[in-house]
Amino acid sequence: MNKKQDLNQSIIELQKQFLSQTINGDHDLSKKTTDLVYSKYGFEFTYKILFINSLHELGKLWLNGALSIAHEHRASQIIISAMDHIISKINKPKYNHLIAITTTIEGDLHWLPSRIARDILYYYGYMVDFLGAETPIKDLIQIIEERIPHLVVIPFTVKSNVDYSKFTHFINSNNKYPFVLAGGIYAKELIGKINPNKIIFSEDIIQGCEIITKNIQKSLPEIDYEKQFLKIIGRNIKNSRQLSGLSQSALSKETGIDRSYLSSVEKGNQNISLLLLERIARATGTSASALTSRN
Repeated sequence: MNKKQDLNQSIIELQKQFLSQTINGDHDLSKKTTDLVYSKYGFEFTYKILFINSLHELGKLWLNGALSIAHEHRASQIIISAMDHIISKINKPKYNHLIAITTTIEGDLHWLPSRIARDILYYYGYMVDFLGAETPIKDLIQIIEERIPHLVVIPFTVKSNVDYSKFTHFINSNNKYPFVLAGGIYAKELIGKINPNKIIFSEDIIQGCEIITKNIQKSLPEIDYEKQFLKIIGRNIKNSRQLSGLSQSALSKETGIDRSYLSSVEKGNQNISLLLLERIARATGTSASALTSRN
């Protein structure tokens, strides 16, 4: 065998090992396999050849009656734990100034694809709101209006009688954003109802995230996003502080953040970590996502 064949065979063996470990409920061995693949091949490859591949194989085994629901659920939870483990290992990516929402629509309980999309987009540098499963259409529209995301990712894994007309009308409005990334065997019905310039269908979630991110970045105006975003955060912090009746000195004391640093942040002249944002959010009775909102 040549080197490429050796590599392919090695990957196949790792896939078989990991799948067997998840089915047998072996957390420790599955974690070791995850670490091995991550160290050799990196983040995206680990998600593709281990996590996504194993979830597909588990689905096939269950459909063919070769795996009980209990065993399938246990294996899925082990994969989720492995995903959490990998996310904890990566350095926080540089923020790319893009916001995304991932979820499934009401009636679709299969939230794992949207969780995988969340992890991939986080790795790309997005600020991601992962809503879990079965978000009602009206609530999804509401949070899109609040957050003004650049991207919404929705997998369609089950046939549904849900009326998507309000959602498609909303996406087809004159607003530039959000773009939509749709996946799953039941997504194609939606695709024909949305402006083709605003939606991408992809059976490969990683490839889909990559392509649509490039499309979004091409659509962005040429401005200094770093400076603009810091100004927005600073303004939001100042407004929240004043609404809560706190002076800069009081907020500094409450959060343990140096006052001069806090002043510089409010002026938009200083970067700030998520940890400090969460401290400020707790002290002012708001949320970190509200402090980073572009509204």
